[in-house]
Amino acid sequence: MALPKRDDQKPFAVELETSPTDEVVQDKLDRYYSGTPFTECYVINVSELSTDIHEMREQIATELGLEI
Repeated sequence: MALPKRDDQKPFAVELETSPTDEVVQDKLDRYYSGTPFTECYVINVSELSTDIHEMREQIATELGLEI
């Protein structure tokens, strides 16, 4: 979960999963969007990430639309 640092930011959730199925992704999206304050939910497949920590950081930042 990422909490806002400024008043104009909204909280969002990030899930790191190993090979999530479509059903798992949909379940997480349903749970995070129903009755929660999150405005976004990202499910990142850990199996598709690099094992190099620096590359992994870049991949996750890209998936989240963040600049590092």
